[in-house]
Amino acid sequence: MLTHAATATTTSPATGILLMIAAAVTLCYALACWLAPFGYHRRCRGTGRTGPKLRQPCRRCRGTGRRLRIGRRIANGLADIHRDGTR
Repeated sequence: MLTHAATATTTSPATGILLMIAAAVTLCYALACWLAPFGYHRRCRGTGRTGPKLRQPCRRCRGTGRRLRIGRRIANGLADIHRDGTR
């Protein structure tokens, strides 16, 4: 009869470092979304104009050249859910 020794699973130090880096990147992006919720609109390249010779206002950003960041949209949605649940 063969017996198998129990092997303990250990995590390598690289896993911990990667998790710390991921947490730092997430915190930095959350801070950027809080401090500067708008980014430049990529379709019109922040000019607010599209079309031939850039005469027409961009329809997607309504001519502002700015867009709401994805992280800020998520934060606003979570705030709406929280606010609606506490009424």
